[in-house]
Amino acid sequence: MLEKRSATPAGIPARAERARPAPVRVPGPDGEPVAIHDFGGDGPVLLFAHATGMHGWMWREVAASLTDRARCVAPDLRGHGDSPLPGSGDFAWWGFGRDVLTAASAAVGGDGGGGGLVGVGHSMGATALMFAELAAPGTFRELFLYEPAFGSEPDEESRGRVGFMAGIARKRRAAFPSRAEALANFARKAPTSGYQASVLHDYVEHGFADAPGGEVRLKCRPDVEAAVYEHSYTPGAAGRIERELQCPVTLMAGDRTDESHHASVALLARLTGGRAVRLVGATHFGPMERPAALAAEIGRLVLR
Repeated sequence: MLEKRSATPAGIPARAERARPAPVRVPGPDGEPVAIHDFGGDGPVLLFAHATGMHGWMWREVAASLTDRARCVAPDLRGHGDSPLPGSGDFAWWGFGRDVLTAASAAVGGDGGGGGLVGVGHSMGATALMFAELAAPGTFRELFLYEPAFGSEPDEESRGRVGFMAGIARKRRAAFPSRAEALANFARKAPTSGYQASVLHDYVEHGFADAPGGEVRLKCRPDVEAAVYEHSYTPGAAGRIERELQCPVTLMAGDRTDESHHASVALLARLTGGRAVRLVGATHFGPMERPAALAAEIGRLVLR
């Protein structure tokens, strides 16, 4: 079980504490540890799951607006952040669901959530939450899913889109002379140029590892990110979601996102019977663009 800590321990300035996370590492499902970041807070547990190529610390700004009402934790899923790749090299998305279950068990003391755990996920992380709940029904009281990256039975168009994303990922620059230069690079380019400045700082600060010679290197390697995209279709998942997913689901999309994400949200709303809502002024990267607005919606819709 994760040791519960306050949002701001006595004597430690909030910003300093946030700049130096100390993830808890718990034994993972495939032989490697899962790193879990605890942002503190009191109340029901909110478990945040990140998107492909990102890490748990990306949720820090969203969590900061919610720790007065909830305890906020966020794992790094396999191959991302401070969680290593599984020894099996398994990138099938059911594995990300198993990582979520590891984090859920650690956050609530191994009792399966006790009906009080709420999952909040973005893109791949949103799908991982659904897969976790399918694997262990009753883990989550409710799910809040921002534009799940969901694929069940791919067609030619969707395969092309996945191939395009994997190609972009493989071409990512993996190393920079310093974090300052990495930050300046991402601040100039979409989509990261649209992130709130503090979120972009967290992405760089915690998404890069120090390397020999003073360089910094991406913790989620470009080839790993590409492989995650290439494994994003899970045959039969739609049928299982429709038949077996029982907990309440809220689906959210940005009003500036592309049609493919709106279509995915609409499909999952039909499969789950969940409600679908919009985040104004946001793209697919809404959690990074408008974290306070997203937190307000989470508070309004699931922390009732």
